[in-house]
Amino acid sequence: MLDDFNLSTTFFNDSFFRHVNHESHHSRSLERRKTPKQLGLDRIAHFSPKNNNIGKQFITWEKDNDKLPTISSRNDCFREFANNVSQLRNHGLGTDHKIRFIDKVDYSLNVSAVRSLKSQDAINLYKRQMGFISMYSNEPNPFQTIRDLFNNVSVYNRPNNYGYTPSGSFAGTYVNFLLDYYFSLYIPNETEWNIYLMQQRMALNEIEKDVFAMLNGHTMMNSIDENGELQITAFSTVGLELIADILRPVRIDSPQIESFEAAFTTEIWRSYFPYTWALVNPSEASKVMKR
Repeated sequence: MLDDFNLSTTFFNDSFFRHVNHESHHSRSLERRKTPKQLGLDRIAHFSPKNNNIGKQFITWEKDNDKLPTISSRNDCFREFANNVSQLRNHGLGTDHKIRFIDKVDYSLNVSAVRSLKSQDAINLYKRQMGFISMYSNEPNPFQTIRDLFNNVSVYNRPNNYGYTPSGSFAGTYVNFLLDYYFSLYIPNETEWNIYLMQQRMALNEIEKDVFAMLNGHTMMNSIDENGELQITAFSTVGLELIADILRPVRIDSPQIESFEAAFTTEIWRSYFPYTWALVNPSEASKVMKR
């Protein structure tokens, strides 16, 4: 049956092998879905037979051979991934319905929304929203963490120069790739990304100010309109979901998302996140460096 698929040899060998021999591919498939933290990147000596960090060795080798990822090469990965997703759908191996992280489904990626509410309703809303975020962050004040983490998502925040760059900057797995890919569907270049980033930071600052004012019992009488309601800035529904995904990327994974994992081929993983690829595939990485 698989012989009928009109796919490239690379895509066939790497991505569809698990449909033929699921058990032997299953453990590596799980590794590709784990976050760098789950992979234990701070305790990686056991990945190398010489107790050296094969990930660092591989990044050094790529740097010396002018093979580190660039914006252009990463965008090539996005195009290849999109093509692979299309191939999967054409052969009934993934849902045709548009789903987040694979397709564009939201009208806006703004993290905030302006609401007009009674004072107590505003307090209750903030309590619910902060309670939701606390499920994904242990920080007493998660706002700075959220602002910082926004700097670590999107292809435009990945290292793109060959000066001193920590090897771990090239770490990531399927779910991290999906976040970058998803943002790239909406934001086509670095200039627009920087504008988007600035807008979301300003929104987070405004939400933070209102949250701590309201939840600390500060009155906002000057903001009450003729209907007795406050104009507040709160998290949007999409914003809450994006923030939860940024705080804990593994939450992105779902049966629908997993069905498209084959589109994230080993070649894409190696090209986009060579550090983590080398850690999980030390033998292959060693062979590449020897060649």
